[in-house]
Amino acid sequence: TQVAKQFRQVDVPICFASPSFVVLTMKLLFSLLTLAASTGLASANDFPKPAPIMDEDSNKKSSKCSKNMYECSSDPKHNPRASPNLKANDDIWYDMEGYWVGTMNVYDKNGDAQDPMFYSEDAPVNQMPYTQQTIKFFMNMSVVETHLYQHLFLVYDKAPEMPFCNLTAPEGMMNHISPGVCGVNGFIASGSNYGVATHEKDGSSSVFTVTGVLNNAGRNAADYEQMGTITPVGGDSIQSEITSAYYRDSETYSFSNDAKTTISGSGQHYQVQNILRAASSSNPMELKETYNFQLDQTNMQNFVAQLTSAQEAAMVPVAGRVEPISSGDCLPYVIEGCPEESDYVAAEDPSLTSSPYDDDSTMKGGYIAMFVILGVMVLAFVALFAHWRHVNNQKDRYKHQFARRIAQTIEFEGAMKDITPEALTAEFERIDEDKSGSISKPELKAFIGDRMSDSDFEAMFAAIDLDHNGTVDFEEFCAFMTHVGAMPDIKDEKIVDVDEGDGEEHKAHLNPAFDDKVAAAHTKTENQFKILSVVLFLCTLGLLAATITLAVKDDDDNNSSQTSGLVGTESVVYSNVPDNTPFDIETVFEREVVNVCDKKKLEFPNTDCIHGVGPQAGANVTNGYQGDLDMMGVTPQEANYWQVAMCPVNVHWHLGTEHYSVGEYDEFGDGPNGNADPPTRKLQATGEGDFQEFNVRGGFRCHHYNVQDTKFTTEYDWKHCKGMEVGETYEVHWPHSAAGACGTVNQYQTPFYDGVFCGLDLPSFSGLLPQQIASAVGVQGQIFTVVNDESYFYPDLIRGWVVNPEVGMAQDVAKYTGSTTGTSRDNNICSPYSPITWHVDRKCHMISASSFDKLCYDMKQQLDDMTDDLHAHGSRELVNSTWAANNFIHRERRGLRSSHDDHHHHHHSHDGHDDHDHHHHQWF
Repeated sequence: TQVAKQFRQVDVPICFASPSFVVLTMKLLFSLLTLAASTGLASANDFPKPAPIMDEDSNKKSSKCSKNMYECSSDPKHNPRASPNLKANDDIWYDMEGYWVGTMNVYDKNGDAQDPMFYSEDAPVNQMPYTQQTIKFFMNMSVVETHLYQHLFLVYDKAPEMPFCNLTAPEGMMNHISPGVCGVNGFIASGSNYGVATHEKDGSSSVFTVTGVLNNAGRNAADYEQMGTITPVGGDSIQSEITSAYYRDSETYSFSNDAKTTISGSGQHYQVQNILRAASSSNPMELKETYNFQLDQTNMQNFVAQLTSAQEAAMVPVAGRVEPISSGDCLPYVIEGCPEESDYVAAEDPSLTSSPYDDDSTMKGGYIAMFVILGVMVLAFVALFAHWRHVNNQKDRYKHQFARRIAQTIEFEGAMKDITPEALTAEFERIDEDKSGSISKPELKAFIGDRMSDSDFEAMFAAIDLDHNGTVDFEEFCAFMTHVGAMPDIKDEKIVDVDEGDGEEHKAHLNPAFDDKVAAAHTKTENQFKILSVVLFLCTLGLLAATITLAVKDDDDNNSSQTSGLVGTESVVYSNVPDNTPFDIETVFEREVVNVCDKKKLEFPNTDCIHGVGPQAGANVTNGYQGDLDMMGVTPQEANYWQVAMCPVNVHWHLGTEHYSVGEYDEFGDGPNGNADPPTRKLQATGEGDFQEFNVRGGFRCHHYNVQDTKFTTEYDWKHCKGMEVGETYEVHWPHSAAGACGTVNQYQTPFYDGVFCGLDLPSFSGLLPQQIASAVGVQGQIFTVVNDESYFYPDLIRGWVVNPEVGMAQDVAKYTGSTTGTSRDNNICSPYSPITWHVDRKCHMISASSFDKLCYDMKQQLDDMTDDLHAHGSRELVNSTWAANNFIHRERRGLRSSHDDHHHHHHSHDGHDDHDHHHHQWF
């Protein structure tokens, strides 16, 4: 556009040899350079996507990525600015961290309850001479930047006197651990796993030291080469593998509820056949026992109290009891002591050591363009300089040749600068053969002869013909001769008659050596120009090849960072949903941030619909519908919410629809579960076949579903949303409020009531009129059928509904006043939160599963915990016309016309309830 504007300012033919062309070219190139530089600086924001928040301490060495002109690699291990902190790379560590209390049961390899076993102080593998059932299990896990501390305590009850304590122990074995007594005292075993994050930055931890286990044995665990890994699996589990020269423990910890306050786990213990010798081909490891455990989260006070109480109840000898430790500390009674910095360096702590991975940063597209344009500018300047040299040489050449030819024919003797007007007049008339008063191009060509090249002649004629009329008049001829006669090497040359030996007098040649000089200079200039043209051509090709190479590399990097969105299909479909690992979420809220909206919901109980309610939602939104409830002048907010200082404070969705639109989402729609309520919906938890089930009511379905079309039936690998299904219909709600914490980290809240009432207390709220409430609180509602097709991807659902006039999204909108919804309300029990404005899209649209998954991903990045909104909620039954407002505004934007305008101007209640006689128009 800037280039076009520059050219439009030029309304005369462009002379490529003129100074004005050079100035114009400079202006254009400067505009392009400015545009490229701005593109380079802004290219990171071309698409709205979360940028990695970097931990400066983790960047131990300079890198391309640290420079503004480079785009950091999307693969965190190749991004030196990506934080190596465990919480930054997998948010499961936020949930696993804390104090946990529960029980453990141990079984032999056949699945039977494990009996007490004799103990040897010399054996590197511990066999416990205590009851192996209902062991009290305590775990304290701390995650501090790149460091992991897992402290474990197992409190064993005493072994039974009969028959174990009465058995004779083999030589070197005991039926107790000192100072306890078999059948009298229990025992507490404790130990710690110390781990560090890895340079892969994938959330896994490398365990480099295992300490403790038997508190009075004084063994150095490092002698047994105990080490391993603790790795997140999915979003709800971690897998622990600890190995030594004598044993191997494999454990799984999995959250078993949505709140992530309960852990179910299991493990397998392998040990060598001969526990006195290290593993070898002749002494292999074999499965010795299995165990399972259940842990509940608690606080530190309860953790300490229960650990102390458990030791007392098990009658653990006072000398063998332990005190719990605080987060990140070492067990004070372990002989080998705490790991030091040198231990963490040896374990390749990424905060202390250099990464083995190369920096795969790529130059930003804007900077690539800027450097290309800089190169083009240099080439353009060189080309302009070459052109200038060529034009000047050509001028010099044709002026000399013209002067030489004039000297041969003009009736004058003397210096060139002194030629008289009379001599010029006579010479002009000699050249003007047809006596027309002007010299035509053929006449001038005949006068010059063949010694001047065609290109030089054309340039000369253009220089003489000032008015560009195709002929040279006397004034133009004299003006040109003035320029020629003023040239330094011509002006003093003499024109004289000489006798060349043929008996006749001839005019002397001007500067007799000039012919040879002109020929040599012409050849040299032409050769230089050819060489420069080749160089310019090769440089242009090089710039083009470099640009294509960088662009292709950047595209390959982007593709390699995407993950497959279809499972079990031959073709690879890339998902638009990011994995959590590239983004350092930890440092966003590294400092404690107060949620100013927490528990700001103003509590009002549901009430009987016939006693003091306002208008309800969701209603029939078919074009032309009006409810029966008289709103007494209260109207919905007609403006876009953002135009009246409302912002979205939450997003959630319902299975099926709560609203009703004939022909779009109604009782004739369909889906994978039909148009009836499915008996249960499943939230995937952890492990294959492990689900949590809950009942939700389904609403109406859209008409898009086609079982013959694979985009409605191909499963999607959900990473962040729970319980979602391809082919299903969902109604998405975006509650908005002028009292929300707009533009802050507290903007989005669960429950949404906290966001709606964030900036409003009860006294202030009580003074508001119904119209003020309806004008300041609103909900956007949009209905989707989920498909497994990335062409329906919309990346920013968290911001509000999708507006796309080309496909009619948010164009055919019903506006009315209603209430909050949900299955706790129906046509007998109503919501007291009313009147609020509703803007509902009357059309149903298709949307990719990845759009929802990206939405869930964005919700998980908010400061407030939005876990309870990562799955579909149940749908309220359609509101009876009795409780629906009579202030519906049915308006289409941009001239889009509903297909139902001509046929559905009557009421569609579809609720099966008779209208009530009581109309109590009161609301809070």
